[in-house]
Amino acid sequence: GLNAFFGSVSASMLTLLQATTSGLDWRDAYAVLVEVGSYLPAVFVFYILFFVIAAWNIVTSTFVDKALRFAQPDLEQLTREQLMKDIVDAEELMNLFSEADLDRSESISLEEFIHVAEHAKFRSYLHVRGIDIKNAEVFFEMLRTLGGQEDVDLAVLVSTLIRMKGFATSIDLHSLSFETKMLGRKQYAFMEENTERLQNIEKLVSSLLKQEVNMLSL
Repeated sequence: GLNAFFGSVSASMLTLLQATTSGLDWRDAYAVLVEVGSYLPAVFVFYILFFVIAAWNIVTSTFVDKALRFAQPDLEQLTREQLMKDIVDAEELMNLFSEADLDRSESISLEEFIHVAEHAKFRSYLHVRGIDIKNAEVFFEMLRTLGGQEDVDLAVLVSTLIRMKGFATSIDLHSLSFETKMLGRKQYAFMEENTERLQNIEKLVSSLLKQEVNMLSL
């Protein structure tokens, strides 16, 4: 009866443990509590519901958390996949520009690049890979200026196009801002140096003119 299930603190704790771990049918303990009133049975049912809901929530959250972790791709795997995709795209671009390199010089001229860029197939190829060239001539002139040669090496051209894939990230914008500032500083230093040289030349010319005037006056 009541003493067997709830006769002491230790017996009550054991009964509650058994009722929630299938060691005892909680209906038996509930039937005993009903005999002494309605308050204790209600508390007992609330305890059973709370334990079951809490236990299921813990189990469910554990399985969901593990499933989400397994579903998320590994950073190393993503990096490897992106690297392999870039290699494949670079090979396809190299083959495409090699066909336009009529003189087999492993470099491409402005005329050859514009000829390739005008093809709808080439533009579609770049668009699918997230590469957008608004003005082919300006883009080529930029590469030619950086390389310091009339023609642009195919490897440099392909590498530049691969780096242009997708949208500009924050680090790209910061890098561009930093390079622009450095270029501005170099240009300012170059202008100051030239200004100083011109002033020195002006002083030298003025001094020579004065010396010549003095000689003529003598």
